[in-house]
Amino acid sequence: MSFLGKHAIVNNTVVSSSEATINITNKSYFYSYSVYESIKVLGGKGIFLKEHLERLFFSASGIDIRHPFTIDQIESSFYTLLKVDSIEEATITITLVGGVESSYFITAANRLKYPHSFYESGINVITYYAERFLPRYKTNNLLVNYMGLKEASSKGAFEALLVNKENLVLEGTRSNLFAFKDKEVFTSDEKKVLAGVTRDKVIKSIEQLGYTLKLEAPSLEKIKGNYYDGLFISSTSMGAMPIGKVDEKRCNKEIEFVKDIALLVKQLELQELH
Repeated sequence: MSFLGKHAIVNNTVVSSSEATINITNKSYFYSYSVYESIKVLGGKGIFLKEHLERLFFSASGIDIRHPFTIDQIESSFYTLLKVDSIEEATITITLVGGVESSYFITAANRLKYPHSFYESGINVITYYAERFLPRYKTNNLLVNYMGLKEASSKGAFEALLVNKENLVLEGTRSNLFAFKDKEVFTSDEKKVLAGVTRDKVIKSIEQLGYTLKLEAPSLEKIKGNYYDGLFISSTSMGAMPIGKVDEKRCNKEIEFVKDIALLVKQLELQELH
């Protein structure tokens, strides 16, 4: 992912984007002792920025990264970068690195966008036996995510769904997973997965539509047996995206429900602009 604009932020300071680097000998970064957040920018504003920053600090606390920074300080730096490079639309990544001298980096990249067909026909996914380390925290320990997504890409799939030893499908490598049957929606308990900011908006939308939320991870057996009426994933960049195939096998897909969820999430995003 290439930089957008000419600048970045390093510890409150505007620098050239080429200067936003970490030395390979930095043990903290080498051991993935760092956390991060990716924030969508629309109309020059960070969407759900406060919630992302709160989760950044939650993740840092979860792995005992001690630092002198405040949410207000990083928020100010975030908007400084938008201003200095006149950024109206982007994906902003904030990385907080622990160690003897903690530091944070803010960089901008082009906003991720997906084909309309993904939302109309559903995406192809694979299942991948793996679990993220310390799943509640958004750390840079992303080897499992990388390998799962690499496997998906090699099979022409968009995402890999992570399956644990109990054959429960917990989440995607870069997304949360939901399955629905009749008027019930199933998703993993947040103690077992990353509690996504967009996931929270999806849950609110589910309740608004009159469905009952069940904090139970969908089972691989039921997914393979087409038990559910539909499956979808969610993330900051994707919103709510329906699944059309799992491991090359077509699955049930009630697209209209997922479209309703996506619309409500989009409305919540637009409210951030006012």
